[in-house]
Amino acid sequence: MKILILLLILGISVSGQEKMLCPSCKKECTNVSKLKDDLTKPSKNLSVWNRSMCANMQFYYFICEKDFYAYELNSKTWNLSLEDKEKFPIKLHKSIRDAPLAKKTKSRIVYSQTIYNDRKEESLNFWFTHDENYLKTIRAYAQEHGLKLDLDLKRLKEESFLSISREEKLERGLESKKKQ
Repeated sequence: MKILILLLILGISVSGQEKMLCPSCKKECTNVSKLKDDLTKPSKNLSVWNRSMCANMQFYYFICEKDFYAYELNSKTWNLSLEDKEKFPIKLHKSIRDAPLAKKTKSRIVYSQTIYNDRKEESLNFWFTHDENYLKTIRAYAQEHGLKLDLDLKRLKEESFLSISREEKLERGLESKKKQ
């Protein structure tokens, strides 16, 4: 009974009537719990399976078995995060794909795409060894391309965190619920 109440509070369909369609391929998605992360291969979606010691705090319910976009219930967004910028079914914008990287990175380089009903956000995130020359380069790049740049400088001794992102409006609203 407690589980049923929790599902109702979260807005999850308990009747199984609600179906979600992938924003990329438009195929019907499945429940995330039905898929497993193959640890011998790169993660299909770091938003769902980030493989770190810190748990993913989002609650993903639907996922596309072909393109691996995952639907996050609280924000009502589709999310895909990968280390390979070329593997996105909905191609990343050139300004994110071509953003210059630091010479000495200290973490995975993660590209992310978040699709809302009316807009899309894309980002690049990583930790790097603090480098003033790189900071000049990335600041100039962000300004030239109209990107948002968030830096957490020297948070861990000589390591800094970078997030560079862009947002664009979608011409038509995203239709992701399948009519019954």
